[in-house]
Amino acid sequence: VTPSNFSEGVLKKGYTRWEYKYTTNQDGEKIGTLRIYGSGDMEDIAADEAWKGSKEIKESHSVTVRISSDMWSISAKAFEGMTNIKEVVLEKTANVSRVATIYDGAFKGCTGLTSFDMGNSVTDIRAGAFEGSGLESVDLPDCVKEIGERAFADCKELKVAVIRSSVKDGFAADNAFGGCGKLNQYYVSDDAIFATLSAKYAPAEGETATVKVEQKPSNWSENFTVYHELVEKDESTDNSGEAAPAPAPEAPKNDGKKGSKIALIIMGVLVVGIIVAIVLFKRYDKKTSGNNTTVVKNKDGQNAKNAKNVKNAKNGKKGKK
Repeated sequence: VTPSNFSEGVLKKGYTRWEYKYTTNQDGEKIGTLRIYGSGDMEDIAADEAWKGSKEIKESHSVTVRISSDMWSISAKAFEGMTNIKEVVLEKTANVSRVATIYDGAFKGCTGLTSFDMGNSVTDIRAGAFEGSGLESVDLPDCVKEIGERAFADCKELKVAVIRSSVKDGFAADNAFGGCGKLNQYYVSDDAIFATLSAKYAPAEGETATVKVEQKPSNWSENFTVYHELVEKDESTDNSGEAAPAPAPEAPKNDGKKGSKIALIIMGVLVVGIIVAIVLFKRYDKKTSGNNTTVVKNKDGQNAKNAKNVKNAKNGKKGKK
């Protein structure tokens, strides 16, 4: 990896600044971070101005955008068409970001952007803000109160939308999420939005629902900032009335009690074997000791007999004399 390269600039009014740092990996790809900082609302930017006109950024394979916690908004079309943006981070101070408004078309056409964390400050998402982007999921916190027309329209990879807030009148899901062909899951908190979506996607009699609409509390623990497959627990059917798939067969369980019982049996057999061996050894040892005693006795008896014969012989000689 080569040393970091650096570029920076200031927008016309002087209160929005930017800097770009990047490295080149072993494959020759530029990987960088674009940081926008300053104070107040982000200034508007022309198509080829500042970071949008930077050769280094245009040539980069992957760009992470960081928005300073001192910025109050993301300006219209600020990153429109920047397909190499992979991540956007709203920086926080004391766990609070200040970006409240994402203006029209801010991330329109950012096909490399698959997720976006709204944080705890965004209240207003204007028209077309993420239109045609690569988002796979949208998780709108309860601080979001306004969603503009086509805000998430034509996001071809979008699969799930979580709306935790009570969006003001005028919000139309079929408009805000229009053209999202893979979107088949909605989780909403607001009663009115839930009723509207339920009616819209209610299947005809005898048909199976193709879009799931479910009501959840705003503090629902599931987080869809980054897309993941939701696995519902303790539910035999979903809202579509479709039976949940049968659970996969469980793997055989390791019965600890059975294992302990077998171990005890083996130990018992070993103990019995040892006892039998000791008994047999003692019997063999006793038998061997008895045979040795007999031999000794016999030997001693023979010696006594021999001694008696010698004595008798001597007495016989004395008599002849």
